[in-house]
Amino acid sequence: MKKVFYLILFTILGILFSFIAHAVIEILYLKYATHVNWSGGCALPDWLKYGLPILGAIGGFLLGRIGWRIVYVEKRRLKNK
Repeated sequence: MKKVFYLILFTILGILFSFIAHAVIEILYLKYATHVNWSGGCALPDWLKYGLPILGAIGGFLLGRIGWRIVYVEKRRLKNK
């Protein structure tokens, strides 16, 4: 149960980071674009608009699996000096 919760939280974190990346990419795109096609309130192409959250979810899930292995299987922790 703890592993599922851990993976869900990392997947949500990946999606949130993808929204931040989307905002930064769109700001840079609008800053340097000469011609903007506004489709649905977003200037980016559809493949990028829908691809970023998907990549964020996949990346968050994979990062959660790696984090779970490091923290709970290998039991690596940060040690206070």
